[in-house]
Amino acid sequence: MSLLNSRVTRRTALVAGGGSALVATVAAAAGGAPAAATGGDDGDVPVVPVVLTDAGFSLRSTVRAGLVTFKISSPEQTYHALQGFRLKNGGTVTDIVEALRGGVGDDRAAAAAGHRTLLQKATLIGGAVGVQNGPISVTVLLDPGTYYFLDVNDYFIDGLANPRVHQLNVVGRRGRVRLPAFDETISAVMMDHGAGHSGFGFDSPTGLPRRATYLMVNASDEIHDIVWRHAKPGTTDAYLDAYYDAVVNGTPLPGPSPWLEPNTHGLQGVSPGRWAVVSVGFEAGNYATVCYVPSAASGIPHTLEGMHLMVTMV
Repeated sequence: MSLLNSRVTRRTALVAGGGSALVATVAAAAGGAPAAATGGDDGDVPVVPVVLTDAGFSLRSTVRAGLVTFKISSPEQTYHALQGFRLKNGGTVTDIVEALRGGVGDDRAAAAAGHRTLLQKATLIGGAVGVQNGPISVTVLLDPGTYYFLDVNDYFIDGLANPRVHQLNVVGRRGRVRLPAFDETISAVMMDHGAGHSGFGFDSPTGLPRRATYLMVNASDEIHDIVWRHAKPGTTDAYLDAYYDAVVNGTPLPGPSPWLEPNTHGLQGVSPGRWAVVSVGFEAGNYATVCYVPSAASGIPHTLEGMHLMVTMV
């Protein structure tokens, strides 16, 4: 059962100050109840284009504090994923680069240790993965300070020892925040999976518009991405449980792969308490809402431990 007992689906519900746990989570992340942005309406939110390629990407050096929209795209059909972060508690860029390296490798112990380092030494603000099918816009709240961005694909490019890291300076004083309009809310939450087994799950409608804007909230105590993967018709959460149990345990698979594509699409990793407003489009069909961030305890990707939810995009 989700710990979030209610869900808001429009900006107006948030601004009205509803009493749900989700409103409290977003308000805390925003530094107060969402309200009118200083200086004007949603059109004042700066848009930072980021085009990801194997040759690298460029990023503007400065942006004002407050809401910022990153419009992330790629002309290539290969995997790309923009990840943004800010340092804390004495962390260094090298610390975070190595922690993320552990997270994309096959060593479960290193993956778990990397997750714990990220929780301690960085705030992950998100980004986007799966932009080869079209741009994904991610709007986040940035306080003044220094932020860093990299393409996770850099870890897989032969001959590239370290990912190319770009710095963004956020300057000025931010006012109170009014969220952009969105169609639905999707949250990563603590969840009881039954039989005394607790873990993580998604609080989301199971029918979603295939071209929409979503408020995505990490209302848990670990890092998550909130992404979708196109699945074969008839795929169920029960089948994903059986399929991934076999993957984790090294036992025979219960049947064929459930996937129609190798890549996921959506919001790249965000730290506990962070949120983003994400605009993305899909083909109609069945999708699994998933999180492949490795667990801070086991190093096994969260989805393989039961964090998935089948939805229909219409």
